[in-house]
Amino acid sequence: MGTVESARELTVDDLEFIHAESPVGDYFTIDDDGQGVQLHDVVTRKPLISGAIPEGILQTPELAAGIDWLRERQAGRLTVHMVLGSHNSADDFRRIVQQNGEQLSGEWMALEMSWRSRYMHPDIQPDNVTKEPTDHKFVGRRAFQTEQLIWAHNNHKSIIPCEIPVDSDSVLSAELKHLWEDICEPLYGDEAITPAIRTAATRIAERTYQATRQWTIVAQLGNWLMRLDTAERLPDQHVGLPLVIGSWHERSADRLNSLGVATEIHRTSDPRFDTPEMVAYGQQVMQASATGHIDMQLLRTRLP
Repeated sequence: MGTVESARELTVDDLEFIHAESPVGDYFTIDDDGQGVQLHDVVTRKPLISGAIPEGILQTPELAAGIDWLRERQAGRLTVHMVLGSHNSADDFRRIVQQNGEQLSGEWMALEMSWRSRYMHPDIQPDNVTKEPTDHKFVGRRAFQTEQLIWAHNNHKSIIPCEIPVDSDSVLSAELKHLWEDICEPLYGDEAITPAIRTAATRIAERTYQATRQWTIVAQLGNWLMRLDTAERLPDQHVGLPLVIGSWHERSADRLNSLGVATEIHRTSDPRFDTPEMVAYGQQVMQASATGHIDMQLLRTRLP
């Protein structure tokens, strides 16, 4: 696996064409110097601010409450142990357990997984909702999440699912769904588009999606912990919680730190992704989602 440059180099004229003619055009602004693009909030369509919480999240009451709880209540009390690794097969989760299993020794584990909110009520708890592995079309990721659920059941773990619910009726959820299913996926598969343009347009859509989605995971985690705290199910003393999350979510440590939450990083070694080329590529995509900005080099780099 590697990254290669598109056959024809992307130009500023191409970006202007994408902005004017593509459905992703609402989600970015071209830099004045033509050296990159600034991504937009999926709800407000206003430029994202580097390091700041997207406005679309703060307009979603449940997520805003989670952010407030993390910011106001947890300084010095909570450490999130971010267990990073690939999420594309059952073997990927087994590798995480083999290398970082000691981080999963407690009662609770937070997962990058969705859930159903059909029976949501004010005192609902994370271990009482239906966990929802990803769609069948994402075979590898679904296998990973299924293996997580089996392991958690066999080891008597309580799960905190940190994606927003699949049946959410929030504006934010609808906008994320629209961006992914109606824009990003069709662009990625449209071979009629000039490769350089398709690559850049897809990259913009995918990183815009991730720039908000990665904050939703932090906020949803905060909301569940708030509910556990209200129900007096969290210890009064220091809480250490593992969050099993994809390798390219490492910058969520910065997101949590900005709210006053301590973090520790636990990486899972994987020869497919430990090459210098893939490490550098991962840093680029993480920088884009953290800052809301994509430079021309990354816009010209084909998706893996």
